[in-house]
Amino acid sequence: MGRGAPISDEERGRMKGLYEAEMGVRNIARRLERSPNGVSYVLRAPEKTKKKRGRPRSLTDSQVRQVVRAAATENYSAAELKATYGLSCSVGTVQRLLSRVDYLVYSKMDRTLHLTKEHMLARLEFAQRLSTAAQKEVVWPMIIFSDEKNGYKHFGDTCVARIAATRRAKMREGRSFGSKGKSELVVLEGRQNSGHYIYNVSEHCSRLLTSTSDNASIHSSNETRMFFHEIGVQLLDWPARSPNLNPIENYNSVPELTAAVMKAWNSAKMNELQDLLDTMPARCFEVARKNNDKTHY
Repeated sequence: MGRGAPISDEERGRMKGLYEAEMGVRNIARRLERSPNGVSYVLRAPEKTKKKRGRPRSLTDSQVRQVVRAAATENYSAAELKATYGLSCSVGTVQRLLSRVDYLVYSKMDRTLHLTKEHMLARLEFAQRLSTAAQKEVVWPMIIFSDEKNGYKHFGDTCVARIAATRRAKMREGRSFGSKGKSELVVLEGRQNSGHYIYNVSEHCSRLLTSTSDNASIHSSNETRMFFHEIGVQLLDWPARSPNLNPIENYNSVPELTAAVMKAWNSAKMNELQDLLDTMPARCFEVARKNNDKTHY
């Protein structure tokens, strides 16, 4: 037996009217020449689809596909995806969306400085220039690497009103080293300026040949450059946003109170510092190998 014609809206209305008049399903089916199952289905079916309860979705299907495709093909963070595609949802919503995709693997992004094209070109020029000089084996023994570091010690107090107040003690220290030895560790009091920097160099780093400068304002000011020029010390033109090219950045032990930092620096052996100094050629070559981008140092 073949299927009958689709039930029209007029027939649906008649079925419901007869049913409200207390006519049975079989009688309605005989009267309208329809099957009892068809009549029963019409009477049980809701008049219209109910609305879904709860908050509406913050992302459309198109936006979901767009975000997942971008995350799979490019190196984006959740915040960058939200900003790039102008999403109205929160960063947490994007993170939860990506976590539900089986073939996407989360990896924590490096906390490094953003490099523009100009930064990359400057890094490459610096690496090529020093790599060429290093082949003559005269450049690295003549360079003093220096840096200042902030050390913090966090501690908290619990007040009567159950309000946690977090405080931190701050200490700033400076140090330098080269192939011939290392300086003493100097505790820097208060906010530093060019005058303080010049004084510390004069007192604690008197045997300089060539010095590094990380482009901090107190290192690159006219006053500082004039001082180095007067004492006959050549400053390396250091590329911006490139702390990973300075080997002293890799020796940051025990950033706590003054005594602990002093002990850590004084315990540094020259063979350890020499090993860091020996990484300079590799640092320069890796800049070119990674197309001027960040290195692993």
